[in-house]
Amino acid sequence: MIKILLMVMGLLGALLSATCQITAPSKYWIQFTDKNGSPYSIGQPSEFLSQRAIDRRQRFGIPIQTADLPVNPHYIDQVLSTGTVVLIHRSRWFNGITIHTEDSLALDSLNHLPCVKTVEPVKRLYAAAERSERKERIQTQQGTATGDAYGQAKGQVLQMQLDFLHNAGFKGSGLHIAVIDAGFRGVDTLEAFQSLMTSGRMLGTHDFVDGDQAVFAHSTHGTMVLSTMAANWPDKMIGTAPEASYWLLRSEEDRFETLLEEDNWIAAAEFADSAGVDIINTSLGYNTFDDPSQDHSYEQLDGKTLRMSIAQNLAAFRGILMVTSLGNEGTSRWKKLTVPADADSVLAVGGVTPNGSFSRLASIGPTYDERIKPNVAAQSELVAVASTGNVLLTAAGTSFASGLVAGGAACLWQAFPQYRNMDVFDAIEQSGHRASRPDNEVGHGIPNFFRAYDDLSNRNLVVVEDFIRVYPNPATEQVTIAFFSVSEQRVEVQVNDLTGRTVYFDQFAALEGRNLFDLEWEGLAPGIYTVVLITNDGILEETVIRQTP
Repeated sequence: MIKILLMVMGLLGALLSATCQITAPSKYWIQFTDKNGSPYSIGQPSEFLSQRAIDRRQRFGIPIQTADLPVNPHYIDQVLSTGTVVLIHRSRWFNGITIHTEDSLALDSLNHLPCVKTVEPVKRLYAAAERSERKERIQTQQGTATGDAYGQAKGQVLQMQLDFLHNAGFKGSGLHIAVIDAGFRGVDTLEAFQSLMTSGRMLGTHDFVDGDQAVFAHSTHGTMVLSTMAANWPDKMIGTAPEASYWLLRSEEDRFETLLEEDNWIAAAEFADSAGVDIINTSLGYNTFDDPSQDHSYEQLDGKTLRMSIAQNLAAFRGILMVTSLGNEGTSRWKKLTVPADADSVLAVGGVTPNGSFSRLASIGPTYDERIKPNVAAQSELVAVASTGNVLLTAAGTSFASGLVAGGAACLWQAFPQYRNMDVFDAIEQSGHRASRPDNEVGHGIPNFFRAYDDLSNRNLVVVEDFIRVYPNPATEQVTIAFFSVSEQRVEVQVNDLTGRTVYFDQFAALEGRNLFDLEWEGLAPGIYTVVLITNDGILEETVIRQTP
């Protein structure tokens, strides 16, 4: 009898648990039919775009379109008048809104409004036991400070040869970066961000989850991602863009994994566009949700099916450089990239170890339509990050690789403000160590920012036959020789010390036009050397300084 009673109680408990775990959808995406009768017009963009956003469009010849117009407020009023309905987000680009309602009569009325095209659920609540596992796998351990100015971050900066741009004075100054993440706990008080907070480069915050400004109260994930870019903590950690300006925007809700978070992100991206940002970094990715019916399939990862991926391309069209993490599914059954890394115009960043080999934690490509992803890769294991309590940690995940590259992109763009976002995108991609043979693990490889600098500096350069440059200079382990050849030829490379003795010799086949040759000079003592190219047309020389690694 007791056994039967326990079984009945167990069944009742299971039924009650199931009832509590799932509720009816409470939040919905409302797609409108058009923007007819809008009080806004293309001819008066200052009513919905900042002057900086207008200037970006004018500078690059980007037209202001109907898609830039806000959602018709009369349509929104019609939706809100159907019953107990709360407005959450508006989307200019997709001409729709996200709402919250548990009013079944209002939902029925919505489906009959002439201005409403579709109604889709974006959030169904599940209890904690039913939530999907978080996709970001952060592994942390205590890091230590070093005697170098870069501190713990030295390796991740030098791996991309970004110290060259920093030494040349390009540290992201004047560039506006929006970081869209899960929260930025402690950023307003940590030493790593003190100069950011006191110099006026903290442009603003917004929480698109809770609808307020309290981004410093949620999650340290965004804090750590931001530190890969913005940290300015001499002798402990220097980020890749320590002089850039930042918007901190929260779109990720830690408690749940739902399609609503993608709507949150779209709202944040449209806000960033209207604020006039230059770069958006997104260290978030989605493929499974608490409600399995909302899961993304691999077939949808073609860059033009899912709203969040389409939004990435729409932002890129408006002149913003989009950088996003590829995902951390390498050890899962899924293994592949996550949304929105499938977007065509997003610089998707994969992961490598500190020694440059592929990180097995990182997701892989290709997209469903067989485009190579990631575009590039950066350090995603043992990445130096700053966190609450003024501690240095090391973390794993392509989230941090994405931040590293986004910061580097700001430095490169600072050096060449005349170029468009996709020019910077292309230069970074083509600078990778596997640019001639990209694959779906590391894409075009680890960016080489002094090579990207050389690329952009010579795109419109009238060159002569005696053109030669050596970057970086001074250097440590490696330099790249940029050489213009008037014809195909075999070129000899010598490195001579101050006595004239040849301490290094190699040769390479030069093509007509600009050539790049990586000079590995391991074993050479620090000092002053002369790089000599012996060509069919004469001898070219450049002095280079080797510093202690």
